[in-house]
Amino acid sequence: MSLKFSCWRVAVTLLVLVFALSSCSSPPGEGKPIDELHPVFYRNSVMWALDVHSTLLRSSDNGRHFMRVMPRALEDKPILTSFVRNEKEAWLIDLSGDMYQTSNGGAKWMKRTSLSFGDELNPSINLFFLDHFNGWMVRDETLYRTWNGGKKWAQVNTNETMRFVRDLQFGNEEKGWLSKEEGIFQTEDGGETWEKLKAADPGSVMEKAIFYDEHAGTLQKQRLGGGQSLDITSDGGRTWRPLPSLSSDPSEEIAAIGRFFLVGSDSEFVMGYSYGDTISEVYFTRDQGQKWVPLDSKLFANTYDFSINDEFLVILSKGESGMLMRSYPLDDENAKWIKYRPVLVER
Repeated sequence: MSLKFSCWRVAVTLLVLVFALSSCSSPPGEGKPIDELHPVFYRNSVMWALDVHSTLLRSSDNGRHFMRVMPRALEDKPILTSFVRNEKEAWLIDLSGDMYQTSNGGAKWMKRTSLSFGDELNPSINLFFLDHFNGWMVRDETLYRTWNGGKKWAQVNTNETMRFVRDLQFGNEEKGWLSKEEGIFQTEDGGETWEKLKAADPGSVMEKAIFYDEHAGTLQKQRLGGGQSLDITSDGGRTWRPLPSLSSDPSEEIAAIGRFFLVGSDSEFVMGYSYGDTISEVYFTRDQGQKWVPLDSKLFANTYDFSINDEFLVILSKGESGMLMRSYPLDDENAKWIKYRPVLVER
């Protein structure tokens, strides 16, 4: 199973973006306005998101209408962690340790297992599923694996490599990656043993690798003193090279506070440069930075989050009557921003 479309895991939440948008139209919609939500998956027209109460929501029309898709047993309980694999499949773990799985977009959930947390009030868990059956979980400095969708878990590794894991991914049943403060680690035996692929740069305070398949990936780095940079790999993380610069680099003060967006492949990127709370420049490339196309944007206040798929860049902002979404079709060079107000509807 390829990770090519795992773009939802790439969102960098280090800075608040403020975009400029023009020529918007707002389609009518029935339902209750949503105050705030944060997308966790966006592919084709399907968007999964969490609201401020950690309730899982799902939309099938690019975020115009959302429905609550929680298991009935968890409708009034907060989620500890979640993992959305595709348009239909997702897993949830609540604070008591109960794990649920859906294979039909949240219409029906199945309880898979109950994890024992002991006296832990808010344990740290990293969860990843490669397909319907194969999954991995880092918990309490231990790596567990399931072959049946989460019903049973087996311990496969417990050592210092499993401490303070920021991100966990697998490209197939054997090959996977960990992102940690010390650098990027790789396994080729399903998680039993790990080797360090790349040590963290001395000037970085955080590095996170995202792989789209067994070979192609990106490495986001936050530098000491602010600012970010982006490297790419085509050999599974053995070697990395910086993303090519823009033809005319932004000013030094703007470049020091860059924020990056990744579209769902190893070659398409949207890059925004911000200074303070405003976006000053936004660019789009389809060829790993060989050619950059500026996106026509104007300043727009109150933007707090974004999501992106192979077709649209979507930004989320707060308004007096609930949140607003604005989407931009990336395939159309003459496109205009489309504005709509997401609403919550009953299922």
